[in-house]
Amino acid sequence: MFAKQSPLIALLLFAVTSASSFPALAQDDASHYDYRQRTRELAFDPQRFFPERPEPWMEIVYSGDDYGYPVYSIGILLGCTSEDVGEARRGCGSRMIARMVRAPFNGEPPRPRNRGQALFGFLYESGVSDDASLREALGRYRLEWLETDVSECGPAMAMMEANPALSFFALPLVPRDPLSGIALHTDKIRFVHRDSYLFESTYYGALWEDSPGAWADEFAQSLEACWQPSESTPPWERD
Repeated sequence: MFAKQSPLIALLLFAVTSASSFPALAQDDASHYDYRQRTRELAFDPQRFFPERPEPWMEIVYSGDDYGYPVYSIGILLGCTSEDVGEARRGCGSRMIARMVRAPFNGEPPRPRNRGQALFGFLYESGVSDDASLREALGRYRLEWLETDVSECGPAMAMMEANPALSFFALPLVPRDPLSGIALHTDKIRFVHRDSYLFESTYYGALWEDSPGAWADEFAQSLEACWQPSESTPPWERD
C-alpha cells in the first residue's frame, strides 16, 4: 500500500516530481506511454462507473490547473444498477446512485489540484509503462471509490430541489467582455446533464460564480457526508 505523506511532505514530493517529470509533458512522442491521460480514461471517466449504462444521468469531472490533474469524478445513474438482483430490483427504480473516484490526500490539501499532483507524482515514481502496471499502481495508491443514493442524501436533495430545472444552463448568447473572464492556471469542471436520450447539456470551464461549474462543485460537496465505500468493481479494474 502507498504510504500516505503529511501535507508538507506531499507538497515537497510533487514539487520535486514536477521539476523532473512534468516538463516532459511537452516532450512526449507517440512511443511514450502517457500514464496521465490513461489515468483520466481508466479511473476518472464517469462513463466507466456504470458498466450497464455508459452514459449516466449526470457527470462531474474536476481537474486542476492547465495540466488537468485529476481531483475527483462523479457519475449519477437513475434507477437500478447491475448489482441489483433478485428482490433488490423491486425497489431500486426510484434511486439515484452516485459513484465517485477521488485522489486521496492525507489531511486537507492546500488546493484541490494537490490531490492530482500527488497522484501523478506517485505514478511517475512507480515507473508505470503500460495499462497493466498503471492498474496495479492505482490499486496500491488506494484511490477513493465511493457510492451513495442521492435520493437519501438530505443536503444534495435540497440543492436539487432548489434548482430543479438546472436553469443556469440557459447561458446568455451575447458575448461578454473577454477581459472579464481572464484566469491563469485555473481549475476546471466538466459538468454533463442528460435529461433524456434526446437532450444533453454540457458545461466545461472555470468555476465562475453562479456558473454550472460552481453549482456542480457545490453539489459534490453536499454529498460529502453521505459517501460510503462502493462494493462495485472500481473502473480502473474493469476491462
